[in-house]
Amino acid sequence: MTKQSNHQRYGPEQLSEYPDVDLDWAHSDTDDPTKLTIFDPATPHIAAAWITVDSEACCSLERAR
Repeated sequence: MTKQSNHQRYGPEQLSEYPDVDLDWAHSDTDDPTKLTIFDPATPHIAAAWITVDSEACCSLERAR
């Protein structure tokens, strides 16, 4: 079996279209944000269903695609 990188298995060329996601986000501080938290506002498990990253590691969705 040949090993594939994540990009080879899940990269844009593997998708006929991107899935729709309904996520929301919040900054740690609106004046000088250092962290960005992404979450699903509709989940009943909001206290445990989120991810936070350093703002410097973030990029726009258009750039990621």
